[in-house]
Amino acid sequence: TLALLAAVGLALQPKPFLTHQTASTHLHNLLVQRAVQTCCFTSRQCRDNPTAQWLGEFAGHAGLEEFHGIDGLRVQWDEYLAALLAAPEEGITVQSSLMRHRGLSPSNPYLQPTPMEYEHRIVPSVLAERVMATACVIAIEWADDLTLMHAENDRATERHRQSVFSSGTGSDEERRLTLPVFCDATRDSDPDSEETASNTPYRDGNYDLLKLLATRQALRGLQAEYDGNLGRRRSSEFLHRFASAHPLEGERPRHAADAWMEALLDQPPLINRAPLVNRVATSPNAPSGG
Repeated sequence: TLALLAAVGLALQPKPFLTHQTASTHLHNLLVQRAVQTCCFTSRQCRDNPTAQWLGEFAGHAGLEEFHGIDGLRVQWDEYLAALLAAPEEGITVQSSLMRHRGLSPSNPYLQPTPMEYEHRIVPSVLAERVMATACVIAIEWADDLTLMHAENDRATERHRQSVFSSGTGSDEERRLTLPVFCDATRDSDPDSEETASNTPYRDGNYDLLKLLATRQALRGLQAEYDGNLGRRRSSEFLHRFASAHPLEGERPRHAADAWMEALLDQPPLINRAPLVNRVATSPNAPSGG
């Protein structure tokens, strides 16, 4: 079901309708967004471009197909699905060109493509069922892929520690081990493997955005904790400055969460210029004091 990942607890802002939503709702928003994008992709793979275009633009979501970021939905996930289920069947006129001429030479330069027009039927309730089924598959993949996060965090911290001691950036092998889902030896890199064949087509990207959402939730939670603690004022100010300089919202490149965390790890320690008795060093890796 769509509630499979509710316990993961992620998310926040920036659209107005997102302000008062729960963490679970933000997670479901991303889940349905990625399910819609996946359905658009599979429709185009089946040469059903009219359906892909209609679904990608449904409910004012023009541009959603190619959007790689969180908060892609303009409405809450359950409202989106309810609207899709309730939408009436409709026919759309599709204009195309017949490039080949039956019985004639296809290479004749004097023959122009023959224009053609036909009606394509859209059944939104069927598309809604397809989106929900795809969301369930993605949720199962996420539940499996979540086990990688702890290992990735540990390896990223270790690689950073090694780079500090060696004044280097880490070897390619270290970077590969830090990002196991995206490395060349992952299950998604071999199109002929049985495991890859069972994956959704955007599995790498889905996990990438899941990490981005988790990173933003962790940041927002830490900001809320420090904002309410006068003893953490300096750390709070640092986090807000860093978040402003390194936004997580909007369309993001691949591995944005990893790049964000690396940038945070690379921040130098901050010295609190308080009286000597209260002086304390603040590290971005373990903010404190103020």
